[in-house]
Amino acid sequence: MESESPAQNTSRNRVWLLLLIVYLSSLTVVTVAYRDTTITFLRAESGWYELVAHSDDATQQNMKRLFWKRSYHGHYTPIAFWLEFEQTKIAGPHASYWRLRALLIAALVATAIFCLVRAAAAHSGLNAVAQSCVGGGMAMLFVFQPLMREMIAWPFLILQMMWIILTTFALRALVGVVSEAAAKRWIWISAIAAYASLHTSGLGLASAAATLGTLLLFLFLTFQSESGVFHSLRLHRRSLIAASSALALMTLIHACCMWLLAPPVSPAASGALPISLNRALLAFFALYPFFLAHSLFLFPFAPYNIAVLLQDSWPFGLSFAAVLIFAVLIFARAARRNSEFTATRLLLFGFSALFYIVFVAMVGMREWSSASSSDPLFGYFVGARYVVPASVILIVAVLALLMPALRRHQRLAAVTALGLAACALIGQRQFACDSYAQQQPDATISHDRAWSLVCAMTVQSREAGLAVPNVPLRHLTHEFYDWDTKLFEPLLRSQLHLPPQERINFTDMRDALSMRGADYESKVPAFAQLRGILKLNDAAAH
Repeated sequence: MESESPAQNTSRNRVWLLLLIVYLSSLTVVTVAYRDTTITFLRAESGWYELVAHSDDATQQNMKRLFWKRSYHGHYTPIAFWLEFEQTKIAGPHASYWRLRALLIAALVATAIFCLVRAAAAHSGLNAVAQSCVGGGMAMLFVFQPLMREMIAWPFLILQMMWIILTTFALRALVGVVSEAAAKRWIWISAIAAYASLHTSGLGLASAAATLGTLLLFLFLTFQSESGVFHSLRLHRRSLIAASSALALMTLIHACCMWLLAPPVSPAASGALPISLNRALLAFFALYPFFLAHSLFLFPFAPYNIAVLLQDSWPFGLSFAAVLIFAVLIFARAARRNSEFTATRLLLFGFSALFYIVFVAMVGMREWSSASSSDPLFGYFVGARYVVPASVILIVAVLALLMPALRRHQRLAAVTALGLAACALIGQRQFACDSYAQQQPDATISHDRAWSLVCAMTVQSREAGLAVPNVPLRHLTHEFYDWDTKLFEPLLRSQLHLPPQERINFTDMRDALSMRGADYESKVPAFAQLRGILKLNDAAAH
């Protein structure tokens, strides 16, 4: 085996040093932007994990078995669910841990996007300074979009952030394939990263399909090219075939698990929708990229009946499909010139196009099989768990389109990217100070403070010989709007270190106020404080 030369060692050390600098810089600016984010550790799935992780052993073991035996809304990610469950069991309802974790991972997201964009910029012929400016600008634009604050605040969305990292890493590896150096290694890295993304989100199916399609395109072009990048990849045909075959097999197995382990939908729940969903999906296919572009700069808004409005615009979907196919053909024709530049543009745009087609198909399948059809497609326009991951692909597609301009106007590209980064950071801070509380009032309620008041209310009630008021927690649990204090009894017991045989007596909140309101006001001050921050005083009065 040949030993590495000192020059190779020095180059590798410089790469690792650059990555460390980029990560620490990203962590610094991410912390500045999101240091005061309210962590919503009781929201929806995060709250569910909190109560089950502190329940008895039988309940915990049943939950872990379900991770492997069931697909949740198209997500079959048992390993990721299990890891999140174990972290919840250890960390508990402590916002400081969840905030620190979110900031560390968000900085990793920014670093991954920086590396991808910088590699693509290098193939555009930009100098090192311009590469770093463009990479940093695109990364900051992404991590400072308005909905990113929800990704930081909600612990369960760590899975979406990990998906972003793995998908971006797969793309970075594909860019490495066309650079010829260490192509065999990059081929396998892209396949492994794409498959790993399947274990963090259902969107991993689109990532794996797009990666597989790109590898197969590379393989096809090795037979069509007599010189250049794809001609040199002939030496790695075996690796392309092996990696593609392995990725296809593993993806197929995983997709079968996603499909076969999904819970059945009752016929009553899956009845006819009041709209033409097929027509709405066609319009969604054409218009969603423009909405994603808007969401990078402004907090997204959509009416509940967005699908009703979309169905009339279905012809745009057919036009967009034609434009997309034409664009891919143009990129493929340009790639015959076999330069790193044209090959990189082809893989970035081709990956984005294939991913988006699979993504829309998955949206359609989920909407058709969903038991809840009152507001189809609405969540994809307002939910951070959908909008933020999808915006990665938009950035990649735009990058492919802008590469010629980057090549011709390096200084302008660098200055523009830095300006976008500064505007995005300032805009995110302004959004946090002014608009966030108006757009997401429940998301600004301190879960740390609310949960400490729940514990204090329980202690004070029991010391006064009163039943513990069963306070509704819908302003904390959000999507799980009918959850209350009694449901979180396992977590409450764990926090108060109560023995299993010791009971907690609960009473309805309205009954507590109507029958012994004076006693609760004087002896359980935490009750009134909790009602205040949960905005329940008006409800309790009726």
